[in-house]
Amino acid sequence: MKFILLVLSMIVGLSLFAQNKYDKIDDFGIYKKDWALVINDSLYGFVNDKGIEIVKPQYTNIDDFGVYQKDWALIKQNGLYGFLNDDGFEIVEPKYTSIDDFGVYQKNWALIKQNGLYGFLNNDGFEIVKPKYESIDDFGVYKKDWMLVKQDGLYGFLNDDGFEIVEPKYSNVKEGETPNSNWIKVLRNGKELFIDENGFEVFTD
Repeated sequence: MKFILLVLSMIVGLSLFAQNKYDKIDDFGIYKKDWALVINDSLYGFVNDKGIEIVKPQYTNIDDFGVYQKDWALIKQNGLYGFLNDDGFEIVEPKYTSIDDFGVYQKNWALIKQNGLYGFLNNDGFEIVKPKYESIDDFGVYKKDWMLVKQDGLYGFLNDDGFEIVEPKYSNVKEGETPNSNWIKVLRNGKELFIDENGFEVFTD
């Protein structure tokens, strides 16, 4: 009985391969156990060892699993990047022009770029910071756990939870002495003032 079921499974699998008419089927186990990369019209997908199409050939590139996150593979579609998980689902829709490595700016965050603007993706696949900034600096340059961001030509700060601790409304962030080591000197409407450790303006007169 087991032998008959095995034969039937192989017949069904071969039938499915034939019906799909893939241009190429790679060896099983290169990307994931019991999966094989398939190519059709220069697009990539996956089938399992039972001949079932796990991922339809629709991507111009699929990287190895585990490079960015465990059980995730970077995918490319229409020139944009996202991620596939090891169940074959798009954990992150391919809509970013670039995705950096996780952990460069903040643990479990990856810098993303969309329409020329920057934000962050977390390791659950959610946008912890929406891509809306022209530039994003490293954390800790001006204050621990704060990063300088630029939006519409103006500067503000994000904290390490991804919240705007200081709205981008300053034309410049200036070097120089401050009355308090936790304060940051900024420029708004041609006037110098300070931001305190809680993100509030001081010395505005």
